[in-house]
Amino acid sequence: DLSLRYHNLPRRLPGQTGGLLNARNLIPALIAIALWSSAFSGIRIGLSAFPPAALTLFRFLVASLLLGGYALYRRVPPPRAKDLGRMVLAALLGITLYQLALNFGERLVPAAEASLIIATEPLLIVILARAVLSERVRPAGWVGVGLGLAGVGLMAFRPGSSFAFTADALSVLAASLSAGVYLILQKPLLARYSPLQFTIYSVLFGTVPLLLAFPQLIASWPRAPLSTDLTVVYLGVFPAALANLSWNAALQSLPANLAGNLLFLNPLLASLVAALWTGEVLGARVLLGGAAVLGSLLLAGWTGR
Repeated sequence: DLSLRYHNLPRRLPGQTGGLLNARNLIPALIAIALWSSAFSGIRIGLSAFPPAALTLFRFLVASLLLGGYALYRRVPPPRAKDLGRMVLAALLGITLYQLALNFGERLVPAAEASLIIATEPLLIVILARAVLSERVRPAGWVGVGLGLAGVGLMAFRPGSSFAFTADALSVLAASLSAGVYLILQKPLLARYSPLQFTIYSVLFGTVPLLLAFPQLIASWPRAPLSTDLTVVYLGVFPAALANLSWNAALQSLPANLAGNLLFLNPLLASLVAALWTGEVLGARVLLGGAAVLGSLLLAGWTGR
């Protein structure tokens, strides 16, 4: 059964007193972030054989077959008519636009650097959560966001070099912005739908516009090596389907601003994965920046109600 059940998990972590993080939302959130972090390297490998749009379609066809087949088997009902517009808009932003922008950007932007640009998303989420969802952010929470951004900046810093916002980097930044708005849109919907239902709807709705790239996919598929095909299948099953399901399960009880802070872990984990998978250089700055990111999470999550 794809539905994740955490009812038997303890509501607080050992030694935790009054924090907003607990085992029932922290465990699925960390699973999702770990899987998403591996996607940056997988996308770089996929782009060696497929154009960005074709790669996006291939990946989400796999996810759609997996989730759509389960929905048919379990007879999952469609979304209510009053929620359909918001559901489609969320899918277009969080699935279609985000994935296309990220894949186009990663043509030239390395996996670790792409994850660093994506890490601007938590700041946008905290601001939107305050403005749209009326979530109150304590001063320590803002300090945590600042510390997280500082940690990301430290990981991005390279002595003697300057970071240029090329068109590819701006494409990754657009992915970050669309993902931030997507989280704010999905938060109220998760109060009315189960994580499994929302994951199925968003993936299926987000995949439909990608079908325009079907001719590209058919043309490039015969030239792709089997190892690349298997990498894209991995991207469809795990970072696309299971990670989204796990994240939605966490977001049901996790405040949006705190969920945004957890996303600061993406650059740290993506850098580690890139070093192991594609051989990208991993320096001491990543460890120092990662320590700052972990400090930001402690400030955001363990400062009381």
